[in-house]
Amino acid sequence: MTLAQLIPLVLQASLALSVFSLGLSASRGDGLYLFRHPKQLAKSLVSMNLIMLIFAIVVVALFDLHPAVKIALVALAALPGPARPRAPPFTRPPFNRFCRGLKC
Repeated sequence: MTLAQLIPLVLQASLALSVFSLGLSASRGDGLYLFRHPKQLAKSLVSMNLIMLIFAIVVVALFDLHPAVKIALVALAALPGPARPRAPPFTRPPFNRFCRGLKC
């Protein structure tokens, strides 16, 4: 196996383990909270997946950035979650369950 074949395999395994570890810390109530509050879920998904991407595209169009920075900025904005794990911004109920359900 070459290094070029090994890198995507390691990245996929890393992503699978990250999702698995997040699932271990979530409870059934965390998942159900998202579906009991569909308006809050929809607003969060739109802001995370659409507004951030539009903002990144506008910034790339307005500023004269290096092409690698342009690609990285749009790619990071298109990610469905944070680029790295961080502490949840809200720790009080009911925000803690909502935030864990969205992988904040």
